[in-house]
This record gives sequence, C-alpha cells and structure tokens, in this order.
Amino acid sequence: MGNVLISLCVAAGAAGLAYSKLGRRVGYGNAASVWTLVAITFGLIFLIMIILLNTLVSLD
Repeated sequence: MGNVLISLCVAAGAAGLAYSKLGRRVGYGNAASVWTLVAITFGLIFLIMIILLNTLVSLD
C-alpha cells in the first residue's frame, strides 16, 4: 500500500470518529457544522499522515 492510500484510510477513520463523537456534541440537526468539522478533521489528518509517511517511514 502506498503512502496516499494509508493516509486516506487513517484520515477516513479519524473523520468517522469525529462524526460520531462531535456530532453528538454539536448536534446532528446542525448538519453544516458537523460536516465542516468532519472535513477539517479529514484534511488535517490526511496532511499530517502524508508528511509523516513521506519523511519518517520508508515503504520501499
């Protein structure tokens, strides 16, 4: 598996966790705020994972 695929999987898991945990706190009726938080979580975790995998881990 490549770095991008691993990053996507980890980011999707983190976004799912953010949806389930933060959705209750923000309120599932407020869909725009919940999906904004999920998108931000997905983007940040994806960037962090891609940077870490490209700089620290060699998957050759």
